[in-house]
Amino acid sequence: MLIVPPVPARRRRNADPAPRPPAAALTLVSAYYDGDAPGVHLMFDRAIDISALVLAAFTVMDGPDFIHFIGTGTPFLVGPTEVLVFLHNSGSAGGDDVLLTAGAGNGIVAADDGGTWDGATNLALPFA
Repeated sequence: MLIVPPVPARRRRNADPAPRPPAAALTLVSAYYDGDAPGVHLMFDRAIDISALVLAAFTVMDGPDFIHFIGTGTPFLVGPTEVLVFLHNSGSAGGDDVLLTAGAGNGIVAADDGGTWDGATNLALPFA
């Protein structure tokens, strides 16, 4: 009688790779307003991707000069962690401060893990 040994079980590779850790939130470390450009410079804690930046999400209220600005043109990546958002005059403003508002859906994300920046509301500039 002929005895055939059993076929060894084949190990299957896991079709699903190990889950990635959740993306860490992107943190704004400093920001300043340049009235000559006009524009707002934003610096983050790590490299950023601005390919989906939403200009309409950015407003600056220049109270001392009585000007309300909104994002316009093409944002400029000054360095891996810094972006310049150009602004144009969209009306008048009042107050004693220069204030930045950027909505949560502003489109700035971390280049490494896609972490998002939650934005800011009435952030006094300069900010550090």
